[in-house]
Order: sequence, then C-alpha cells, then structure tokens
Amino acid sequence: MSAFITRVELLNASEKDYEKLHAAMKSLLFFSTIQDITTGIYYQLPTYTYYSRSEEEVAFVLRLAKTAAKKTRKKYSIITVKSDGINFTGLDPVSEIE
Repeated sequence: MSAFITRVELLNASEKDYEKLHAAMKSLLFFSTIQDITTGIYYQLPTYTYYSRSEEEVAFVLRLAKTAAKKTRKKYSIITVKSDGINFTGLDPVSEIE
C-alpha cells in the first residue's frame, strides 16, 4: 500500500469552508495526522495537508481530494504526492488521532 500527502487550498474561503473540507476529506480517509512508525507517536500535519494510504495510483487519490474540495463550492488547488517513504521534523505531537 502506498502513502500519499495531499495539500488542498481553497480560494477566498472562510474557516467554515475549511471545516467542511476537513469533514469531507476525513470521510474519504484523508487524515490530518501522521504516525512516526518508529515511536508510534502521531503528529499534526501542517494546515490543510492530509495523509492517506491506498492501493490506488496518485491520479485516483487526487480525484478523491477533488471530490472533497468540490463540496465546499470554492475554487481550489490541490497537489497530491505518492511516496515510498515519508520523513518529517518539527511537527507537533497530538494526543488524539484525526
């Protein structure tokens, strides 16, 4: 299963629009947290950045993110990256997994 990082930006959006986006992304199994597999600790990703895993290709994952973004009825830009390994630093640990 491949790992993906997806970043969504809504244009001229309010916090409420982003709340709608977040709920739609979560329903499609995009998460705003990521786990350090060495320690098991979960960390908060940067704002409007999501982690997902899928057997599908990157184009499919991008289409899912577009489906979520469309629910906001705002113009959007999205980038999705497929990775065979993710490293990170400086992220804040979270006690609750999203």
